[in-house]
Amino acid sequence: MQRAEKCGFLVRAAHNRSLNEEENYLWKYVQNQPVSFEREISLTNNHKRKKRIAHLEVRFCQVKLRSPQRLKETNGFKIYAVYAKEINPLDGEEPINWMLLTTEVIESPESANTLLRWYTYRWLIEEYQKSSRAFSHRNFNFFSNSSVKSPFIIEKRGFIKRNNWMGN
Repeated sequence: MQRAEKCGFLVRAAHNRSLNEEENYLWKYVQNQPVSFEREISLTNNHKRKKRIAHLEVRFCQVKLRSPQRLKETNGFKIYAVYAKEINPLDGEEPINWMLLTTEVIESPESANTLLRWYTYRWLIEEYQKSSRAFSHRNFNFFSNSSVKSPFIIEKRGFIKRNNWMGN
């Protein structure tokens, strides 16, 4: 698999993929790595959990996923895995248990911590998407034609660009 320049991915694993090594699977392999660091993150409330501060222990390593049989490439795919598990969650709360996969190079606790921070931004993106669905493109035209100046322009495709009037 060729990596596109200046392009990568960060996803949360949904399946316990097999690795190129004999009888080894993603979750077991990464969970057996030593804890690299601990950190706290702020969780927002939703239909599944209460708002809280979660204390996570974090492990990371490079893995080589086995290629799916339908692909001709048989050497597998080298990526990085970051596993974050909540320690001592509140009573009645399901602990955070994230297996993140990325093409970003994760070779230090600092880079793993940055990746976790990026992943938490998905909540902001989800909130933005919810609020943008509440308005039509027509509503945004109203604001852009008024004397109200916004630092951002929201385009039809959901992208946000900085507005030129700010001088940046």
